Amino acid sequence: MWIILLDHSGSMSEPFAGDRDLSVHRTRTTESAVKLEAAKEVLLAEIGRLEDQFPVVIFGFTSHPTLLYDGEAGRHQDIKAALDSVRANDGTDIAAALDAAAGHNSGRQGAIPRILLISDGKSDRVEAKRAARRCVYELSMGIHFILIDPTEEGEAFVKEVVEPLGGTWDSVKKREELETVARGATDQYQRDLARAEAWARQADQEAEQVAHEVQDRQAVQFTACRNNISCLGIRHKRRLIVEMR
Repeated sequence: MWIILLDHSGSMSEPFAGDRDLSVHRTRTTESAVKLEAAKEVLLAEIGRLEDQFPVVIFGFTSHPTLLYDGEAGRHQDIKAALDSVRANDGTDIAAALDAAAGHNSGRQGAIPRILLISDGKSDRVEAKRAARRCVYELSMGIHFILIDPTEEGEAFVKEVVEPLGGTWDSVKKREELETVARGATDQYQRDLARAEAWARQADQEAEQVAHEVQDRQAVQFTACRNNISCLGIRHKRRLIVEMR
């Protein structure tokens, strides 16, 4: 399961730091350079690379998280409509978004959950650490953080919240960089899933082999035990005949 947490706070309505020079020559920044619009387009493309039946959950978040989509990756029009409804506004609360992801995944069975968090990291770190620990330690949810327009505050967030828990992260300053790291995150997740499935198959095979070995050993022990009882019975019978004589 891929759980996507998309920051659509007010700062996401701005162009990428690396693309801001483009606006000097134009009166209107193109949507492709605006962080939120670029993130929505890139997410739609990456979800389209997953198998149609793969479970995807999307939360948009500002100061509060909102569940935008919960379903299969193949429902492209539904996913696009959900992302199109998102507008940039308000502040950023990453802890609330992580808590929403944890609550949504708690008790669910299925694919290994991975959180893809897209934000500028301008959020309270203390609460975020608590929520991140819950995701990682209690629910075994991996976290990959795409840090948009890294600042000192955003990099501090990564070092205090993401890295200590074994999470991975990338920083981007341009739309092209976002496309590249999102593609890498998708590819890495698919590789991790393939390895997990291979380990699961191997574990099942080993468990089946052990079960067969135990069954065979029990059968041998039972046969040996039966033979010993028969032999003891014959010896005891012969002893009685000798004594009677």
